Amino acid sequence: MTHFYLTMDAAVLYREGERPGNYSPNKRLEFSLDEIEHGRELLGHAAAKVATSPVLLRRVDQARFAHALLTLARLESEPNDSPRRDSIACQAHDDINAIRAKYNIVVKQSTYNALKASNAD
Repeated sequence: MTHFYLTMDAAVLYREGERPGNYSPNKRLEFSLDEIEHGRELLGHAAAKVATSPVLLRRVDQARFAHALLTLARLESEPNDSPRRDSIACQAHDDINAIRAKYNIVVKQSTYNALKASNAD
């Protein structure tokens, strides 16, 4: 988990280039698709390492859930006709649905609507 947090933090702090004039942190553009995928991979490794501990696994799964939501927010700025975008979005949806089902997670109506809309793409 530490490696995941440090990697994602570095993506924000040490990204290349200047921010555009219309920059907004809500667009999540600090993260490249490569960094998003790497973060998912790191969380998958963390989940495998703690799979025998329900308490630790739940903590990692909460981070995986949040990362999948972040992934979908980041993908909003990608062209809709990108096969890579579609693949990453599908993985994020699969992660969200699996974790929601596993822990019976209830999300806010606005999040539910956003998930439903992004799944329709």
